[in-house]
Amino acid sequence: MAAAEKEMLPILKQIEESKPKDLERYEFALTQAIETTADSLELAEQDLGKRGAEVEQRQQQQKKAIEAQISSGAQARFAGIGSKYPLYFQLVQIAGKTFGASAGRSGIVSA
Repeated sequence: MAAAEKEMLPILKQIEESKPKDLERYEFALTQAIETTADSLELAEQDLGKRGAEVEQRQQQQKKAIEAQISSGAQARFAGIGSKYPLYFQLVQIAGKTFGASAGRSGIVSA
């Protein structure tokens, strides 16, 4: 894809610079094509390892935030259950640690 964009970008710029008679008709689309192609080429040339690491880091942060919300919600929901049903509460905690954020949605945790 990056190779095609490298070929296409100079052609698009050349069309823009030649100022054809009917440029007014499609000037917006041409400008958008040039900007989008340039942006896409720039992203393609970035270090893929760095981009992958950034995505992984963002996913980990989102996962932690979701887990924190689920754990606080589960703790509030089951505050009284721990003393009334200690074994059940321990199993719920183990399931949450074992299956992560999906444990609360899978039916393992139910109020």
